[in-house]
Amino acid sequence: MSLYTQLTALIPIIFSYLPHILFTVILLYVINFYISYINRENPLPGPIPLPMIGNIHQMWRDAPKFYTEMHERYGDVFEFYLINKRIIMLSRVDLAEKMLTQSVKSNYFIRITSTSQGWEELGLTKGLAGTKERHLWLLYRKVFKQCITSTKYMKETVHATQKLFSEVEEYWKELGDSASLEFTKWLHHLSVDTQVRILTGQQTYALSTYFNSLLPPHLKKSLPQSSIQSYSKFTSHLVSFVEVLKYFAVVPPFFRHYVPGFRQTAERMKRENDTNMIKSSEFERQLTEEETAQLLVETFLAGIDTTTNALCFTIYYICKYPAVKAHLLSEIDATLSSEGHSLSYDSIVTLFPYTSAVMKEAARVLPVVPIVLIIASEDDEIAGHKWRAGTAFGINHIGIHKHTAYWKDPETFRPERFLEDEINPKTFLPFGGTFEVELCEPDKEIEYAHHMATQCSGLK
Repeated sequence: MSLYTQLTALIPIIFSYLPHILFTVILLYVINFYISYINRENPLPGPIPLPMIGNIHQMWRDAPKFYTEMHERYGDVFEFYLINKRIIMLSRVDLAEKMLTQSVKSNYFIRITSTSQGWEELGLTKGLAGTKERHLWLLYRKVFKQCITSTKYMKETVHATQKLFSEVEEYWKELGDSASLEFTKWLHHLSVDTQVRILTGQQTYALSTYFNSLLPPHLKKSLPQSSIQSYSKFTSHLVSFVEVLKYFAVVPPFFRHYVPGFRQTAERMKRENDTNMIKSSEFERQLTEEETAQLLVETFLAGIDTTTNALCFTIYYICKYPAVKAHLLSEIDATLSSEGHSLSYDSIVTLFPYTSAVMKEAARVLPVVPIVLIIASEDDEIAGHKWRAGTAFGINHIGIHKHTAYWKDPETFRPERFLEDEINPKTFLPFGGTFEVELCEPDKEIEYAHHMATQCSGLK
């Protein structure tokens, strides 16, 4: 009998043993996983993870609720797993002091996204969210500081926001009082137009395109179609790209590469959401440096939905509490009647104390950034334990914002606390709290405050 015949005869036998082999491999993997889990360094309280997915199944639908429940159950320091990555969650300012210190020598400049194999597959290895190199982080931070925190940039933010909201008001007047407004969609398109105009000086026509979609065919406006197609393509890619980032960050590499359903989804997402489409959209000037392009993408991704969500949360609480709404409208009406509807940068900063307090209280109760995940670049001691470089930590903004050690009646919505009480800045982290996040906060707060002052005048 030839060797070929013998091997051919063995194939059915090998296949008959495949289920047993597969079961054995999985069993050994699970045993090894839990042996490593039991013998982990500095064990902390927290939910028991599952192999390959960690605690993703518990937080998938409502991550903020998961963090709150874990904080209540396990205390100010607990752990959980994102896939196979252990996260040490810190829910007190003194525990997270080193992460919150604004220093160029910080040991915590690396974002957890920079360690994601999925993000590496997408080519996102530059920018503040992707770099692991301190000298590059310092360079990117310097760019943000010079561009986004300048007074000229702030004033341009006020001017662009004011002009665009006037455009929104005209659209609403044309639609009439009987029209039903989907406020979230209007805010999203307003944020897109605002961010792009501020960052590039160009128009995306997001508002006018959305307004046109609400009109009957015989009333539709004439718009520059070539520009509309380009900008619509850009914004649709930007929105769907967020889902791609989540998928590649959460789904384990084994599933993306080898499990048919997951692999096909990953391949489709990479095809349909090429990052080059975002980096080289027609409204941008030609960018030859990949770092600059990725910084711009990061700014778009971080700025649009953050402002939209913060405004929606704030308006929800204003409508929920009539006394807050009455006080807010009284301040806005008094200021607008004396200053006129054309608000200056200085008036936005100084003339709306109660409006600012309402914004801050909404951000305290429901922060748009519930946690920040960072990596220790060197060995360090945190929460009484020594940790190795590469350990992942989370700053629990929700836990800090509702901690009884820092806030009186933390579950109560009371804007006056920001006018009457002395607030420790490190206990209030509306958009984050780490150094590079702080650089973007003035821009968000100015845009946010202007939206509040103009939009809330129409809430009567």
